[in-house]
Amino acid sequence: MGILALGTALLAVAGAMAAEHVIAILGIPFVIIIMLLTVLLSLRLTDRLVEPLNDIEPETPLKNVAFEEIAPLLFKLHQQNEIMRYNTELLAKRQDEFKVITENMTEGLILMDGDMTILSANPSALRQLRAKPGDYSGMNLSALNDSAPLLEIVRSALGGTHRDRVITVSERNYQLLASPVRFGEYIVGCALLTLDVTEKHAAEKLRQEFSANVSHELKTPLTSISGYAEMLTMDMAEPQDVPVFAGKILDEAHHLLEVINDIIKISRLDEGRGEEEFLPVDLLDLARAVAERLRDTAELRDITISVAGQGGVVMGLEPFLREMVFNLCDNAVKYNRPGGFVLITVNPMEDDRVRLIVEDSGIGIPAAEQERVFERFYRGDKSHYRDIDDTGTGLGLAIVKHVARFHQATLQVTSEQGRGSRFEIIFKA
Repeated sequence: MGILALGTALLAVAGAMAAEHVIAILGIPFVIIIMLLTVLLSLRLTDRLVEPLNDIEPETPLKNVAFEEIAPLLFKLHQQNEIMRYNTELLAKRQDEFKVITENMTEGLILMDGDMTILSANPSALRQLRAKPGDYSGMNLSALNDSAPLLEIVRSALGGTHRDRVITVSERNYQLLASPVRFGEYIVGCALLTLDVTEKHAAEKLRQEFSANVSHELKTPLTSISGYAEMLTMDMAEPQDVPVFAGKILDEAHHLLEVINDIIKISRLDEGRGEEEFLPVDLLDLARAVAERLRDTAELRDITISVAGQGGVVMGLEPFLREMVFNLCDNAVKYNRPGGFVLITVNPMEDDRVRLIVEDSGIGIPAAEQERVFERFYRGDKSHYRDIDDTGTGLGLAIVKHVARFHQATLQVTSEQGRGSRFEIIFKA
């Protein structure tokens, strides 16, 4: 420090004196030595001053405070670090929450920038658009799916127009909702939502078919009733034909009432359980009651109807379950042959499940029709049962299907044309 003081003093003297006086007094060599010494001492002093600043850790600035003069600056830096750390953690938490939410969405979600570069695509979107699993971030949307309708609605959204379109991918229907993402006056990207509407479209198609079938089924008996009534009103019928026409009107009215009642039953099942409470129902006792109810009809057709099994109690609505078993057995009797049989079996299974089986020795169901027999108003090829008087409503097996589904039971049919059918229903515990 003595040398440093000496050099500083000499510099002060040199600054106070004219250059030529210093040179004249001390001589050129001595002045050069002083200048070199001053430079070296200044560099050393600078290093000592800067060294504590170089040792400051940016992430922990308050760890070593060498000079009290810079303590406020270091404290400000520490505060800034804490704010940045909090914001980083908050951003990471929000990203994790967004990822968890989008990955568990049943709807597909794709976020893109203004160039259709994918920023995020959840698993549902990849699955619905039939893309291979992976990370598509940074890729163009066409790398995920190059469907023309898909790219067209995204381009429209990036142009500022909300778009809604349904496309078909691998025989399933998906609704695409594309919306522009704005930042102030500018469109900076697009959010694409994909919804699987296959079941919705199928239900709408079924509703349309059902409406058409209902119109047909109601129109037929009403036309007959109207025709016979008109003939009676206009005295166009012979006296001996009046009772016949009246009987026809009565029969068609009964058929019309059956159709309406069956439609009401299906509507009740579609609406859900409502306020009715499930109670224990012994399926074996119920099967015996149904068999007894159909026994006279079966004997007239020379068909044996019997019940077997060890029994089984399920929780359900007894009127619906009775209707289900009756419809199965009524069909088994109706589509049977003289000398045939109908067997109802009820047995408990493991895990407290119960199996109900209705099998017969009737005409059977062609393989091509087995998946459709449960459709409302579906009637198979009449050439398969031309000798059978089919006067039903066409809703019997549809009701069976709805009752099984209403009670969360599985329904399966196995049949071979000409060799009978077997309907199996398994009720959960």
